[in-house]
Amino acid sequence: MGASATAAVLALSAAPAIAGENAHLKSYSEDCGILGCITIEHADGYFYHNGDHWKVCDNYPDGDRAVLTVYWSDSAGNHQLKIQDTNGSGNSCATGHKNLREGQKVVVRTWHQNGASGSEKHARRAEAIA
Repeated sequence: MGASATAAVLALSAAPAIAGENAHLKSYSEDCGILGCITIEHADGYFYHNGDHWKVCDNYPDGDRAVLTVYWSDSAGNHQLKIQDTNGSGNSCATGHKNLREGQKVVVRTWHQNGASGSEKHARRAEAIA
């Protein structure tokens, strides 16, 4: 192997790898009574760095919708994408996808709400890397 070919191989192998980071959030509440407390899991939110996709699942049949929002900033400004399940029956999921720059930091939030524009309940936040 010539010197220039060896240098090219070394340059390619020395490139730093950027490892993505997933996020999994649970929107939950506690229902306490005389006999103790139970945890109610209203929604699960996921961000998957491999493929830059996310989903939110409604876990509890209370009529509330499960919602997930992904936020990030880049040279074009601040961005957010929001998804929500549409029936509140405790058995559906919604998904989203956007090709993000490798290594892009994102903030993921999930919650449940009454109707399409209700108030956030039991919101949770996490950070991830695309």
